[in-house]
Amino acid sequence: SARYHARFLFYNSHYFQDKTVCDIGCGSGILGTVMAKYGAKKIIMSDVSKFALENTRTNIQKFGLENICDIRESNLFSNIPEKADTIIWNIPFFEGNPPKEDTISASMMMTKELFDRFLMEAKYHLNPGGVVLVPSYSLGGHDPLERGLEHGYQVKRVWKHDSVSGIQKGLLYIDELIPK
Repeated sequence: SARYHARFLFYNSHYFQDKTVCDIGCGSGILGTVMAKYGAKKIIMSDVSKFALENTRTNIQKFGLENICDIRESNLFSNIPEKADTIIWNIPFFEGNPPKEDTISASMMMTKELFDRFLMEAKYHLNPGGVVLVPSYSLGGHDPLERGLEHGYQVKRVWKHDSVSGIQKGLLYIDELIPK
């Protein structure tokens, strides 16, 4: 799914062109890499998984993007005091409570409370006029449209794709959330 989301970003560079971006839960770094390579001013890339951060660091070095990307271990915004113009979080798709210290499961599972915490905190990490982008998966159990509205965001579904091949068959989305 991240491949599809990265393609969306490539064709919608207005979300990151000449902007500071925060990529929460960066995983392999694919979304941040696309944004850094194609015009972002600065990318703060974070994840709770040390393995994900190692993978991200390798990919950033591979593309020579160390001067644009700042890679950090962070649980949501716990290690990110800065504000950004765009915040993106490729949310863990499945509802559930991962075992403690299991960052692999944490990359795939989250509680409703974690999503709520993200939506509450994100507002305070956005520059004026900033936007939150939330990629999601229809079978995952978390609906950014519904949750965003409940947290006082103006929400617009800006992309939808029906993935008919590969492991993640189903509808993929990207929702744009703007604090009211």
